[in-house]
Amino acid sequence: SECTLSGMSENRQAPAMLGPQTADFALRHQDAHFPETLRHVHPPVRELLCRGDQTIVADVSRLPGLAIVGGRRASEQGQADARWFARVASEHGLTIISGLAHGIDTAAHEGALEGRGGTIAVLAHGRDHVYPRHNAGLLERIIRGHGAAVTEYPDGTPARPLQFHCRNRIHAGLAR
Repeated sequence: SECTLSGMSENRQAPAMLGPQTADFALRHQDAHFPETLRHVHPPVRELLCRGDQTIVADVSRLPGLAIVGGRRASEQGQADARWFARVASEHGLTIISGLAHGIDTAAHEGALEGRGGTIAVLAHGRDHVYPRHNAGLLERIIRGHGAAVTEYPDGTPARPLQFHCRNRIHAGLAR
């Protein structure tokens, strides 16, 4: 599968690092609380390495989730619309799933945190990194609030270009 760790070039921006002060956990393919939909994406996700609220990750397989992803160079209006849409969806109980990238993803997470449904950040690197670095504060708010960061990449794995493409199947698999 092209969604592997080998053969990918290093990303030029050094990621920020998260400290060990947050709750880390893993959900494996055989675990009862592993999101069922991730067993059926291609290639299947075998393990989710997570940080934050265990309940939101376990519940996403049985409660409605909405993936909001978009351009990194979004207009101010596009970002405002994404934030509003995520907030309203979150207020109606949907979990917002996005990728913590610049632009629309950032706006979606911020809007979700304003609602009550929570948010999941799907990372394209190890859970001990933050990329982009300027979203370190946002990621801390997500994992300390009603949210979580999830990844299939082991701690210590930096962000690499192909991994952003590979994480998209996790966005799709978590959204219902």
